[in-house]
Amino acid sequence: MDISLIIPSIRPHKLINLYYSCYSAIKKYKFHIIIIGPFDLPEQLISKDNITYIKEYGNVSRATQIGILNCKSDIYYCTTDDCVFAEDSIDVAVDLLKLYNKKEIIINGRFTENGQSKPILFWKVKSNPDLCLKGINPHWDCTLQPIMYKDYYEKFGGLDCRFEYSNYAWHDLMFRIQKNGGRILNSPTEICL
Repeated sequence: MDISLIIPSIRPHKLINLYYSCYSAIKKYKFHIIIIGPFDLPEQLISKDNITYIKEYGNVSRATQIGILNCKSDIYYCTTDDCVFAEDSIDVAVDLLKLYNKKEIIINGRFTENGQSKPILFWKVKSNPDLCLKGINPHWDCTLQPIMYKDYYEKFGGLDCRFEYSNYAWHDLMFRIQKNGGRILNSPTEICL
């Protein structure tokens, strides 16, 4: 498998559209989807051989951590269960990651909210007053839906599951990574619409 999609889920009814949109977003790479959540998969997805389902009742940070630890690919993309992927979007993001050929590079899987794009500055610490804290470099980048190498994730211990909300867990991990020389690049296009 070339890439695993890690999807903590509490909205199983959204997973059908997400699943079929993968085929327009990922044409060049083989992919596997790991869905982690408390509710059963929709019947249409149960027999899919490229889906692994893990029943989990913990918070999103914990579910994400469990999904990544069960990932068999070298590269993973962590996203949400309400995504519909833009055409070729994951392919071009993985292409960018492979172009750099460094474990220290992480791709920010940019997304829209309510059909609205976020300006590139949105993905900088300095654009978010809640993140402008002592010890946090305002020039660092943010990502809530990273595409990265699994072993680099593991090198930093993954998400701190004491953070109930995954946004804070991702910020914490990405700040630790950047403090140690890692770099976040924006995906060429929005991935999750």
